[in-house]
Amino acid sequence: MSGNSVRDALSRARLLESEGKAEDAKKYLEKYYEKHKVKRVLARLIDLSIKTRDTKNAEAYLGEFMVKYGKDSDAFIFNYRLDKLENKADAILIKDLIKIKDNAYEDKYVYELAVLYDKSGDREKLDYICNELVSMGTEAEYIKKAGELAGISAGDLAVKGSDKNTAYSFADKSKNTENSSEDSDGIPVFKNNDELISAQKKLARAYELIDGDKKINPSFEDNNISESDISETMKPHFDFAVKLINDNGYIITPDVVGKIKGLIGEIINDPLAATISLDDVNKLIADKINRVINNADRRGMKLVADVVLNHNYAGNALVTLSEDDFGG
Repeated sequence: MSGNSVRDALSRARLLESEGKAEDAKKYLEKYYEKHKVKRVLARLIDLSIKTRDTKNAEAYLGEFMVKYGKDSDAFIFNYRLDKLENKADAILIKDLIKIKDNAYEDKYVYELAVLYDKSGDREKLDYICNELVSMGTEAEYIKKAGELAGISAGDLAVKGSDKNTAYSFADKSKNTENSSEDSDGIPVFKNNDELISAQKKLARAYELIDGDKKINPSFEDNNISESDISETMKPHFDFAVKLINDNGYIITPDVVGKIKGLIGEIINDPLAATISLDDVNKLIADKINRVINNADRRGMKLVADVVLNHNYAGNALVTLSEDDFGG
């Protein structure tokens, strides 16, 4: 892996931040991003800009992020963090948090939504959100806080948690010896803290081994595409889509070329496409491609978990898109 890889750049930035040099980390990634327009680097620049209270650059980077990659869950989270940093009104923060909740259920932000409902005196919404978090959440810290905020007893928390296979039991966890299970998506859920910590360590090691073989920053030449299959009309849009996929660490294989062409065709064959600019058409394509990438990322998480728990070999499944990633 060359010294200019995305992984090296992000690792260097993490090291600087861990040493209390967040500003230096941001400057380092800014220089890197000038030559390497990669989504993960841009996301990290937004994160560091917010952490260093650089609202001007945070807004600029977030605007670029949303133009290039659409309004995904990361964009909603960054937008909320920026609004919070700028001391926006609670009503605005509540709207931000609802968007996060509807697009990516993360316990931390659901709990923060509950806190704002509590602050505004909206008891009905507070109770609803807290009970939902207790039932659906997976992070012990926020499940417990939500229960305390809504006045749910420790005994009730234990019952609610066991009903939903949550990651924590509040009723004498030292006696909790049940084995791990899976949620409806096949993601492992651990009820015993020791088991969870052990699995996390294995997962971290396995991911490093797998990711070490993954081409983090592939080029167009790494794809397996027959140029003769791409029409001249579609080519600029197809090249744009492939670059976006490569920038996110995935390589194109022949079995998904038709899926990509079909996705692009739906957009450029719409009469509306003739009335907007090439960049605007590509924004619509980016929105669809990012959904595919999010599906691939989630599939990758399950594959890595499968490597850890069942010792199965993932092969090249982590570096290539699957037809299933495109949905029905």
